[in-house]
Amino acid sequence: MVIPASAELESAAVARYRRPFETKFFDYWGMNPAKMPGGDTAVNVPGTPGVFLYLLPLGTGQSKGDNLHHWGYPEHSFWCCYGAAVESFAKLADSIYFWDRGSGDQDVPRLYINQLVSSSLAWRELGIAIGMSADMYMPGPSATAAIGVNVPGGGTVLFSLMLRLPVWADPANILLAVNGEPWSSCPGAPKPSSYCAVTRAWASGDKLSVVLGLKYWLRPLPDSRPEYEKLTAVMMGPFVMAGLTHDTRWLELVGSDLPRAMAEPDDHEELVSLQAGWNASLYVRHDAYHGHMSEMEDGGDAIDATFRLVRGCVLTPSVQHGHGVGAHGAKQDQMQHMHHQMKVGLHDDNAVMLESMNYPGFYLGVIGDDKWLTLTQPASMRGVDSKAYCSGHQFMLRPGLDQAPGTVSLESVAHAGSVLSAHAGSTSACDDDTGLDCSNAAKQGWCVAKPDVYKVYCRKSCGTCAALSSALSLQTASDMHDGVDAALSSFRMAQPLTRQYPPGSKVMTGSNRRYLVVPLGNVIDERYTVYFDMKPAP
Repeated sequence: MVIPASAELESAAVARYRRPFETKFFDYWGMNPAKMPGGDTAVNVPGTPGVFLYLLPLGTGQSKGDNLHHWGYPEHSFWCCYGAAVESFAKLADSIYFWDRGSGDQDVPRLYINQLVSSSLAWRELGIAIGMSADMYMPGPSATAAIGVNVPGGGTVLFSLMLRLPVWADPANILLAVNGEPWSSCPGAPKPSSYCAVTRAWASGDKLSVVLGLKYWLRPLPDSRPEYEKLTAVMMGPFVMAGLTHDTRWLELVGSDLPRAMAEPDDHEELVSLQAGWNASLYVRHDAYHGHMSEMEDGGDAIDATFRLVRGCVLTPSVQHGHGVGAHGAKQDQMQHMHHQMKVGLHDDNAVMLESMNYPGFYLGVIGDDKWLTLTQPASMRGVDSKAYCSGHQFMLRPGLDQAPGTVSLESVAHAGSVLSAHAGSTSACDDDTGLDCSNAAKQGWCVAKPDVYKVYCRKSCGTCAALSSALSLQTASDMHDGVDAALSSFRMAQPLTRQYPPGSKVMTGSNRRYLVVPLGNVIDERYTVYFDMKPAP
């Protein structure tokens, strides 16, 4: 969403907008985030009165809750921004509707609808009521609205309904209809950055239906310094699309290919979380491109600990019409399939992969003879073909070694007889891969720019050796000395900690990697970047 830099600028934009009615001022004013479905999460955690955000982080890998100023407290904080946050909610009705008495010889009253927000209006001067039901997250993507008229006294009332068509609307996908009949006399065909005048004698029950395709577009950071001049925000209509990431913001993409780079994430029915069989408060979570056992402190941790269970080897992004266990929507079928796999033995057709929910196209697994559990994408693996990648990132679901009801152990397909374990391993052998120029990785900024490669292959140079002390690894039967070791290799397939994607989520595919992008107003505690370091696709 495009938000003015200050409340004063917003007020100035609205004041200037009143005369004349020009959409360019309203395009600047943008949309009050509190008015959007789910948009209140931009400044307030739903269901927690008094918890507001001090500032909105714009760095990379930050979150609204996990930063210096974080979310406020219900009873123990009242920063100066609390007044601005409350004001945002007090402006729910601000500027959705304006009206005037018309101009020229006809002098027909005009009702200006500036924003698509579910609302109702009592137009006292004409003695009628207007109701609007809107949804900004419809497929397409598109914003839709149904605007209805009620004339309590009966009969008809002549007026012009002036619908604002924003600059971010896709000109090829603007559809207007009055009582089901297409409307294209605005005058002329409807087009972005204009008002469409629907002038007629309105009666009770009349309805204007609106479908505005959301245009994908890029908005550069207005900063001429060389180190920031390539930073660019990805927009979907009025929404800033934040990319979920812990560290990198590198994106190789041709601007004209942006619409083709976007896809819907696949059905959330396929999601699952791996809970420790020995401690119900611990879950498998990815961080620094390795898998760890972790307690869940916030929603950012929860999405890090949510994975898509994929049958077989699927190295394409999990987007709509993708391949996944439970693709027909039944969690029960998914669980039955897993129990079936535990009985039939080691076979390629029964192997599963765990794809990260917030890092689409990244899978948990091991590389070659390395036994540490990493989170990688196939394109980042040096000298690893697709067959080797598949076997290294596939697991067989076996009955839990702790022999407890409902637990499973994950046996590596690449290393038969080795299972995933939280047993603390030695990090003394942690070193860099000799096939890469790891000695210059930190100096050249590769640990930050391309962490999915360098934090895995250049662990010593990129400072990820310490993370291995808590990372999961493969253990063989000979490594199991007692019941504790068996327990540390047993997990439960739990309901996903993050049950569905935030509204408006998309999967964005660049030539270097994929990002799950989410409207910034719908991000709560997930780690994200607002700006991407855009590079031309090779």
